[in-house]
Amino acid sequence: MFSEPPLKKEEDIIYIIRSYGLSHFWWFVLTLILIGTPFFFMFWLFRQGWLGKLLFAIPLITGVVLLVRVLFYWRKNKMIITTHGLIDLHYENAFNKIVSRADFDEIDDVSGEISGIGGTIFRYGTINIKTGAGSVEIIKKNIKDPIGLQAEIKDLRRKYKRRSGKDPNEIILENLKHLDKKELIKVLNSTKEMLEQKQEK
Repeated sequence: MFSEPPLKKEEDIIYIIRSYGLSHFWWFVLTLILIGTPFFFMFWLFRQGWLGKLLFAIPLITGVVLLVRVLFYWRKNKMIITTHGLIDLHYENAFNKIVSRADFDEIDDVSGEISGIGGTIFRYGTINIKTGAGSVEIIKKNIKDPIGLQAEIKDLRRKYKRRSGKDPNEIILENLKHLDKKELIKVLNSTKEMLEQKQEK
């Protein structure tokens, strides 16, 4: 229905991240109940004439539609990790797609979070990506191993900056320009603590 977002020159796809399948467990259970239940009463319902056939068809059709919907959103809503950055595709419905892009040199912060009983047991959670200027914020929920993905994105960001030949110090100074006085003081205090820790070593 919609074409995939175009990639930049010499840009390649590394990973395609979708929501963890088990996070949709209850939707699949509901779908199975809706599709399977009518067959247990099929012969009795068919003996009731057109009303019985209607009662057989309604949950069956509802279950099939629900299954198609769940699979559609699972397939289409994804985050593409490329050699240059991240592309987030989010479908609000079948006819409305939102595309967000953040190149690695624009990303300021990456955080991963696991919460809840299901997330803790099966290791899925939320990944949050913010750009330095705050113009783009990508939040993907129900992602498998968000902590590991966080580390992977940070590693790819370092490699990208190394390939692009940008001086890390210049990048840091450029990001500092976007901070206000209070935030700069916080950075200064954190820097002093890091220097003290390195001197102790």
